[in-house]
Amino acid sequence: MAKISKFAFLLPLFFLVPACKSPGNDLEHNEGLFPPLAYKVQHKQARSLWIAPIQDRRAPPKRIEKGMFPVTYTMDQSWKRPVPAMLDGLLRREIKDSGIFQSLAKTEGEADWVLDVDLLAFYGAVEERIVGRAVKSNAILHARVYGPKGADGKRPLLREREYRAPLETGASLVLSRDPFAMAAQSFRLSLAMLLTDLDQGGRLVDGVKERVRLPGKTKETPWRAQPASAGK
Repeated sequence: MAKISKFAFLLPLFFLVPACKSPGNDLEHNEGLFPPLAYKVQHKQARSLWIAPIQDRRAPPKRIEKGMFPVTYTMDQSWKRPVPAMLDGLLRREIKDSGIFQSLAKTEGEADWVLDVDLLAFYGAVEERIVGRAVKSNAILHARVYGPKGADGKRPLLREREYRAPLETGASLVLSRDPFAMAAQSFRLSLAMLLTDLDQGGRLVDGVKERVRLPGKTKETPWRAQPASAGK
């Protein structure tokens, strides 16, 4: 896995090589780059969720990876909309479509649970190697889930976790993957991990027992060499 490099748009000297440029894409409205997750809920929760707007906590990326290889990152300006707003829309869409929660509250005050998400990394990148180039990406979400308000008016912290999805191709003389598409794939993976965790958390809080399927006895024939004289 690649080291975690972060955020690009604050540094104008980080530009895309022309061959990688994919301007104007909006992940929320481009199923070619971001197909719907179509998450299948395991336990529909009888509670509402309020999703706070994604907070952009990204830091500038490193110019050099692994001590020697220069890296060129995708820039936020190459996307059709600001990255935090674009990813926030995807987050809300996928949680709503998943059916994990009974409803999404319009305000924090009326919600049973509150989800607070920080964006720590979102990028695609091309890393120059001694021979060829490698394409890499990463998306990191830091989430906190708060429960119902107590008598003191405060919400207890139920869960805090980071969801990381670093990806990397091998070095090649030609670019094997579009770094924009790689960034989208990383975010898709990190978002899928978040949805899975929210689903599992609901089961735990609601006291729903996990369904354990024990492997049954099956007939098995081991591999064996085919006789030389055997035909089709």
